[in-house]
Amino acid sequence: MAGTGQVVLVVDDLQISLDAIETILRRKDYSPITALGPLEALKKSREFKGDIHLLLTDVVMPGVDGCTLAQQILAERPQIRILLMSGYSTVSSPLPLLKKPFRMLQLLAEVAKVIGGPPPLPSDVLVKPSLRSLRTALRAEADEAHRRCLEPSRELLKVTENVPSGIPNPDGSFQIQRVGSELHRRFEKYQRARKKLDDRLFATKGQIDS
Repeated sequence: MAGTGQVVLVVDDLQISLDAIETILRRKDYSPITALGPLEALKKSREFKGDIHLLLTDVVMPGVDGCTLAQQILAERPQIRILLMSGYSTVSSPLPLLKKPFRMLQLLAEVAKVIGGPPPLPSDVLVKPSLRSLRTALRAEADEAHRRCLEPSRELLKVTENVPSGIPNPDGSFQIQRVGSELHRRFEKYQRARKKLDDRLFATKGQIDS
């Protein structure tokens, strides 16, 4: 499952995912090019003068989805291989798909398999995930993040109710600080999920399901 210097263009909208995949591929003698999102991927693909053997791209990203990106890059590089990756079960495509989360050996096995196979046909990248299904999945993710955000809010209310008026005792102050920190962390997570949903809805506005 080791590479021999094959160039892999890795595209994701999360830097932490790009860093992890890049590390795995380099350890196995691949030459990854990482791009934070589709626009950067197109730019790097057009600037790179050599062969790119594989496009490894996330599907659900703000602005342009992975299938649309794959369609554009395949038009410019007909011999490139394409491997999609996604954490959503709603994605439907003839292209090979790596389900997130995946293990290192799963990633390496799929990369080697796809690079060793034939390039996809243009018709293979025309099938996009159902926009309605993706929207539903993203709304569910945002709703779950909102629900989890409310839990520490209720806990914080209970803690403050139990703290005597005036200056709280040390234990009460510690509880308020602990619950407050958890509330802040979960609220930030909810904001990220909400932004992801809003970006996706804006990107697909006016489009219809395939």
